[in-house]
Amino acid sequence: MIRREAGEKPEGVIVDLHVVRVAPRLGIATGADPKKIEEQIMAALPQKDWDAGMAMSFLGREICRPTGPKHELCPMKDVCEYYKQQKNG
Repeated sequence: MIRREAGEKPEGVIVDLHVVRVAPRLGIATGADPKKIEEQIMAALPQKDWDAGMAMSFLGREICRPTGPKHELCPMKDVCEYYKQQKNG
């Protein structure tokens, strides 16, 4: 994150507990291994968008909770695999 703020290209994607939950829900990654999730996100997004890990982390803290996600507030629900399953399930 420091490199990004300094105008440098990111070297990877932040994958914390929230990203481990949110990325698979969105359909961007599979599994629960943070390193593998990072690799999948990096393969799916151009390097300039690798700060998406931080955005997914914030989404996971505030909206995409482990239980009782706030679907009605989620800006990603139109592209979210988890939301589609819950809605149609």
